[in-house]
Amino acid sequence: REICIDEEVKIAVRIAVEKFRYNESQKEYEFPSSLTSVERAFIHRYCQSLGIKTKSRG
Repeated sequence: REICIDEEVKIAVRIAVEKFRYNESQKEYEFPSSLTSVERAFIHRYCQSLGIKTKSRG
């Protein structure tokens, strides 16, 4: 099922995740708590599609 969020948010998430993936010294990345639940769902699904483990807090 498609998760509908703004294209700008999708692009920003993809850039952040790519930078994280290629920075070998960084073991964790924390997205801002201001993201909506739908935006967070997109992040989880996108990361899982790349084989990146995700974790929610709070």
